[in-house]
Amino acid sequence: MRVAGVSADAIDWLRDGWTAGGSRIDGRTDEESAADSTTAVRPSIPPALWVALCAWVVLAAWAWWTADHASADVDALAEAYGGTCRLVALQDGASNDFGAHCIMRLEGEDGRGVKVRVLYDGDIRVLAHDRIEAHLSFSEIPDHQRSRFGIEGVFVQAKASDVSVLERTGVPGILLSLRAWAQKELECVGGEGSALLSAVVLGDRTRLDACGAYEDMKAVGLAHLVAVSGAHLAVVSALVSRIALRCGVSRRGMPILIALFIVAYALCTGMQPSVVRAGLMAIVGCSSVWVRRRPSSLSSLAAAICIMLAADAYGATSLSLYLSAASTLGIIVLMPLASSWIDTVFQGRFKGASDAIALTACANVLVMPANASLFHRAPLISPLSNVVAAPVFAFLVVGGMASLAVDAVFPRLGHMMLHALSYAAELFVSGMRVLSHLPYASVFCSVPLGVSAAASIGAFCALWTLWPLPTRRNACICGGIALACCLLVLVPGRFAGDRIVALDVGQGDAILVQSEGSALLVDTGNQDSLLAASLGRAGVSHLDALVITHHDDDHCGSLPMLSSVLARGEVYLAEDTFTQRDDKNKALIESARGIVGSRGVKGVEPGDVLRVGRFRCTVVGPQEFTDGGGNADSVCMLVEYDAEGDGTCEASALLTGDAEAPQIEGLIDRGLVGDIDVLKVGHHGSRAGTTEELCRELKPEYALISVGARNRYGHPTREALEALASIGCEVWRTDEDGDVSCRFTRDGIEASGMR
Repeated sequence: MRVAGVSADAIDWLRDGWTAGGSRIDGRTDEESAADSTTAVRPSIPPALWVALCAWVVLAAWAWWTADHASADVDALAEAYGGTCRLVALQDGASNDFGAHCIMRLEGEDGRGVKVRVLYDGDIRVLAHDRIEAHLSFSEIPDHQRSRFGIEGVFVQAKASDVSVLERTGVPGILLSLRAWAQKELECVGGEGSALLSAVVLGDRTRLDACGAYEDMKAVGLAHLVAVSGAHLAVVSALVSRIALRCGVSRRGMPILIALFIVAYALCTGMQPSVVRAGLMAIVGCSSVWVRRRPSSLSSLAAAICIMLAADAYGATSLSLYLSAASTLGIIVLMPLASSWIDTVFQGRFKGASDAIALTACANVLVMPANASLFHRAPLISPLSNVVAAPVFAFLVVGGMASLAVDAVFPRLGHMMLHALSYAAELFVSGMRVLSHLPYASVFCSVPLGVSAAASIGAFCALWTLWPLPTRRNACICGGIALACCLLVLVPGRFAGDRIVALDVGQGDAILVQSEGSALLVDTGNQDSLLAASLGRAGVSHLDALVITHHDDDHCGSLPMLSSVLARGEVYLAEDTFTQRDDKNKALIESARGIVGSRGVKGVEPGDVLRVGRFRCTVVGPQEFTDGGGNADSVCMLVEYDAEGDGTCEASALLTGDAEAPQIEGLIDRGLVGDIDVLKVGHHGSRAGTTEELCRELKPEYALISVGARNRYGHPTREALEALASIGCEVWRTDEDGDVSCRFTRDGIEASGMR
């Protein structure tokens, strides 16, 4: 979630402009600046910005159309780029369990290039703008990924072999080598603190993501701190400006110095779109000194947008560019109004904190609704975390750069400084983790993109048009609107009724049990965005407990992102999990403890009962581990519904994890399970998971199959579907029906799908 929260020096830079001739962030004229300082003057929107926005909309529409209709001639590419190819990395390479991938540009003899998604060995480190030599095997982008990559202008992917990173030459090569050296130095320090330093100083959040700290940052609304942006540029540019002035650099020479520094800084941080946008704005603003014109922040923003879109038309669909430009527009236009409100509330005191709050609020007007749609999360604690982070952020950025500079000249002293700074950064990460675990620090939500776009644009236009100055009446109106928005996010889950929901999380399991305001989640899947969206649609703002059936990634991979909704909750694992010594079971236990602490992780065994409102969830398996905690050892639960509260079961469901027919038949033989109403089909509908004999014994009326669209396993299998059809069972699948809800009432069960 992109918000703004920076140091006092950076805020001064943002609000008052460059120390030497920069553009004013509030867009005011000299006469307006001389007016009564207590009056918030509404800035005017220059025609250049309207032109830039119109061009952006047109190019975005073109990019979306192209993504649906354009394609790449794989055979022609293979013929044109046969043998060894040369490429330029357009971003830092990213790794996963299947290797590494990166968007690169093929270099042609005519100087023109083709964007390609390159898959390569994960042991090779590729940085943005590295030159690569490799042998490529081309193929089309898979259908389910066409739109995602098509809007970036990428229509083909290639498997790379014999990959080598060419020697970095020239000034850009020196800067890239400097970045690679700095990354290695910080890696030698180790720990979460150095991972944070690598993110805020170098724009590399790979290690921060791996250790789970990035999830905590997102939960408290500080993801912008670990994605190098205009705020970072503001801090370091303010520092460079002050140093240059002390060294006697002239007013006319300052723009050249700052422009050179911005280019170098952008290369050293991977040419992030937000830094490029901020850098272009600053360069345009500083150049006003040479043309003897008063700079305008909004005109500079318009120029930056036009230049970036001219360089890459597909940038019109870039989320990074939108978040950067939208937050900047909010700050430029609304900062005077927000400052007047904050100053009125605090009566001019606590200037640093009030500026941070105002900056955060302005940036979020156009950004938070979009984030709610795209990331399905609303960090309610964001204003507090930004106030806390503002001074620390500047300290880490400047301190990190200074420590690396010393390390290059005096390695021993530099290492000491890096270790000390890393320790301070680790304390900061720990503090943000505590905040992320507070109840309702961050809530999941599901808002259609069209609705969020209308809300953000409407709010921005209303604020700019009405320009509500701080009065008691306006405060009541704004407070009422804010309260209504919070209630829309927090309240729906309390009135969800009694239901079991198979959440659409792709090829994975996530089953939600809700009743009387309580919520139990069984498994998480492994796609964070899908789980967040599903929980948002279900209105879940708090989980009382989480059950992980077994250690497979498609059942527990998204556990770390539940920290804020599991505050004060508990995580239940099969009792035998704690006796296993393999890496998967150990990793599952450590991941759970990282969310709820050691006391919050508990074992369950057959006979244990979890109560969720009117539901009684009884653990019926496994009796003991026979598969090392794998599929056959999945926790199975019989969920019984007591509509009247008299101890009588009116309906029941069986949740099976990845247990298959032999394990479930064993439960039947021991008399633990019998005739049921709802069956969560085992192992995503695999051939061995469901048999006709098993279906005849259980007699379910409804079958829920958690499965991903076009999965490579062929789930659900024809045999499983035929077995369920043989008893007349009504089958619901998440790949076809989306979230599938079974609502329990006194009159029976009603099943429905989201689609």
